[in-house]
Amino acid sequence: MNILITGIAGCGKSTIAKKLKEMGYVSYDIEGIKGLFSLYDKTSGEIIEDYNSEDLEIVKKMDWKCNPIKLNKLLKKNSNTKLNFYCGMLTNQEEIFPLFDIKLLLVANNKATLERLRKRKESWEYGSTEEVRQHIIDNKSNWEKELLKKGLYEIDASVSVEKVAENIFSNLQQII
Repeated sequence: MNILITGIAGCGKSTIAKKLKEMGYVSYDIEGIKGLFSLYDKTSGEIIEDYNSEDLEIVKKMDWKCNPIKLNKLLKKNSNTKLNFYCGMLTNQEEIFPLFDIKLLLVANNKATLERLRKRKESWEYGSTEEVRQHIIDNKSNWEKELLKKGLYEIDASVSVEKVAENIFSNLQQII
């Protein structure tokens, strides 16, 4: 069973991917897999090789897309495993969502989200500046509501990573 765990920047996707792997599950932080994601200019559709996530005007012009063909290869690689977790955020949801049996949405409160984002210091890290962090928070509620309308299951991610993992498995028991 392939499970997508997604959510806005700072909700804990990378952290829960590591935790699930530590617990012995097949788990990937898919945004960190080289060649699986590319940044696109929303207007031209061209791949952006050199970017700066510190500039809000540039951030607003970008799409973070996952390659569905490459992702499907990764999913097939793990087809014999009972539970497979793939954690990441993407803008081409309509192409990617059908590849997953279950889609979970990590939702952290604004305070927890901001605390996590403030730990980001590198220019390539989305949310590394106050201006971009505020943009994330300003759009967070609407983005999460839209995903919940698409049938994603909400997981409280304002708590410790251990509790998030517990919440995931509690929800999976109810879903499956």
